[in-house]
Amino acid sequence: MTRDKAWFTAVVVATFMTPYTGHATERTIAAAAAARNGEPMRTPMQMPAPTIPAPGCAAIGPVKVFCSVEVGDATKEGRLLVDTLDDPWRSAAAGATFVVGRIRDSELPTVVAGMFSPVVTVSLQNVTSVDRTNPTGRGTAHEKQGYAAFAGLNTMQEGAPKPACLAAIGEPAWNEDVGREDSRNAVLFTFDPPISAFGAWFGDLETRSDGMGTTAVLRLFDRQGLRIGKDTEIPASTPNPEFCNQRDPGCGNKTTRWIGFVAPDAQPVSEMLVVVGDDDPFDKNDGRLEHLGFIGPTVAFKTEPVATMATAVPIVRPNLPIRIIMPFLPRGLRVSPRLAQNVCAG
Repeated sequence: MTRDKAWFTAVVVATFMTPYTGHATERTIAAAAAARNGEPMRTPMQMPAPTIPAPGCAAIGPVKVFCSVEVGDATKEGRLLVDTLDDPWRSAAAGATFVVGRIRDSELPTVVAGMFSPVVTVSLQNVTSVDRTNPTGRGTAHEKQGYAAFAGLNTMQEGAPKPACLAAIGEPAWNEDVGREDSRNAVLFTFDPPISAFGAWFGDLETRSDGMGTTAVLRLFDRQGLRIGKDTEIPASTPNPEFCNQRDPGCGNKTTRWIGFVAPDAQPVSEMLVVVGDDDPFDKNDGRLEHLGFIGPTVAFKTEPVATMATAVPIVRPNLPIRIIMPFLPRGLRVSPRLAQNVCAG
């Protein structure tokens, strides 16, 4: 596939819709991505391409859920499109302080931490059919956990593109390659303390909802450890799922999308479980065959911290008039690359 054809394919697929912002055309998203990079937009054809809205994810009780479309193009243009997938989520959490975590083997299972940030840990879970029918089911932790992978590369698992902002600084992704025959693989994020907004870019999160595969699922838990509302399905954004297969991008295979939530401040979330699905009908429960990964786990919190003997460090972000209060970088303090270098802003 030529570069121009691959770019056009990604633009057609990479259209997103949320319950709060509506959907944008692929031409609008491409223009936003090009403008962010300071480049003129390339037009692969003169006639407008069709708009393909993503089905999105249903809200979970009072919690707004954000599921972007998939982007399967790992070229520069595709990675710029991936950059935009978290924009509706960031808009919904406007006024918050955003902290982007990192994936390091020496720090896992912690993926977000800092002097003032909530702590986020991650666990690879084996989720059985019994766990899925149990409203408090989280599965069980696998004996082997995930690890940092793909440092210095532009892609994650199965060639799913990283966001350009994190690919540019060589950020690793969280990856796993194990599982059990009687369960589906899942990622369980735990928030300490419970938080109101979180999300990440997920790579190779397979899903299919037309009866010819298995749908990926999102489950949230409140501060008491009880499920919030009902599970929400994570549908594919592929316009023709009958063409989904293990070779080409689509139905989550080889693609990247943003998954996140924004909850009321009075009803924070303590855990988020993402269960992988499958893009074909023949191995619905085989966790060994379907895996997932993620990059850029991000928390948004609205409490402005105050520290003694601290230096105020202004962080310049468009439309986000906040000030991060940071001490003189004591040993162990982690400043996320996105904050430290002001990348992925907006």
